[in-house]
Amino acid sequence: MRQLFHVLLILVVPQLLIAQKQLWLTLEKEQFEDFMLSLEIIHHPSLADKEWLRVSLENKTNKPFSIQKAKYVVDCVVFDQNDKRIKAGTFSSNNPSEFLDNAKYQIIPENFVHPGINHITKYPSAYASSILGVPKDKSYKVQATITLQLDLYAKGPVSIQWENIQFEFEWFRPSDSMLNTIQQELIELLQHPSIDPYHHHQLSCLLDVEDITEKVRIQDLLTAKNVRFDFQDGKEAILRHLNDKFAQDQLILDHFLTEIKQHNLIALEDLAIATTIWESDFLEPLLTWYENGNLSTRTKIVNVLHPRYEKWKGNPHVTRQLSDILLNDYSDILYAVPDSLSTEDLIFWGSLASLLGKTCDLEAIGILCPFLKNKTEIFNRSIYIDANSLHPPRPIRVCDIAVEAILNLQQANIDQSYRKKGFDPPYVYGEAEIIITRIRDEMALEFSCTDFCTFSD
Repeated sequence: MRQLFHVLLILVVPQLLIAQKQLWLTLEKEQFEDFMLSLEIIHHPSLADKEWLRVSLENKTNKPFSIQKAKYVVDCVVFDQNDKRIKAGTFSSNNPSEFLDNAKYQIIPENFVHPGINHITKYPSAYASSILGVPKDKSYKVQATITLQLDLYAKGPVSIQWENIQFEFEWFRPSDSMLNTIQQELIELLQHPSIDPYHHHQLSCLLDVEDITEKVRIQDLLTAKNVRFDFQDGKEAILRHLNDKFAQDQLILDHFLTEIKQHNLIALEDLAIATTIWESDFLEPLLTWYENGNLSTRTKIVNVLHPRYEKWKGNPHVTRQLSDILLNDYSDILYAVPDSLSTEDLIFWGSLASLLGKTCDLEAIGILCPFLKNKTEIFNRSIYIDANSLHPPRPIRVCDIAVEAILNLQQANIDQSYRKKGFDPPYVYGEAEIIITRIRDEMALEFSCTDFCTFSD
């Protein structure tokens, strides 16, 4: 029945209801005790629509239910008019404060599903728009699935779940006049930052569309970047756009060179995100700053230099300069016998070893070798386990940190190195840690048998 309904929606609705722009159409509907859950979409949705996709939850009781848990995931595949696959993506939220349109940033169970109809519109629409963008032709065909979990409580628990519910819709290109309006909207967003997550997703979406960004000046982007501070207010979206489109523009290069010479720490954080923005004139002032900086500053500088190793590896003195400063200033920790260090010292060693790894000085491998045998856990295991297990869990043991530092010194891709050893996510909760521990132990043993380590012994 569901499959037939989807086909009718795609083929019939656009022809019969073309003038009813804000008509909400039901894609899916299901009863859960005293609650009716619906997935709805407006007719003829496009990037010009702020709210076009929503989950509606009707509470048919006369009492509010507190939200104990709320999350949804929507996976979509996008096709052009010739059924050629264009892209795929996921939009989701595991944040209960994003679940209801009238929810505030509060710790649950302060958010409630009140009697009557409750809408979840703003964030699903924003997330989806950021993936779909603007079709080059008339429209995209979108095939999607939604998985949703909502745990409620009043006098007793109520669990509402959808698992891989399929739906389809057509995503249209806005008219030229609508695109002009969206261009002005982008300029307004750049000029007025906000910490609302919707702001970030909307800004990220619009910056990805060439039809919309063509009238935005580089100076406007720099100004917008400079009045922002983090991911939520859209700064990262602006940096990624500058990185993708204007990395070698002279105005951008001059801006960052000036910021580096003025020892602006924020510029280092920006360059750690915008990893293709680089010119050779950056190197010497960065090294001078590194030599005179504290550990925090040095870490930020190395986080700029390490991803750009291919750009400066023709200067062999750079790696030695980066590592020598660390080895001289922190010799009591880096050259220590591992068993002689307290847990507090080992935690500090972990920061230094990670930093040393990013200097790319292969001769530093021998200094890390003694720590390959130390299995002391220096970080909280419960914090570092990844519930999704899509990426290798972060190192929690001394030997794990040494392994990853050596991989960095060798300019190896850490994730790919683990995959070659058999790390193949996704895993269930906790399984990834067991597998990655075995792989790191194998790597530690292999590194211990190399010339770098046998010579250091």
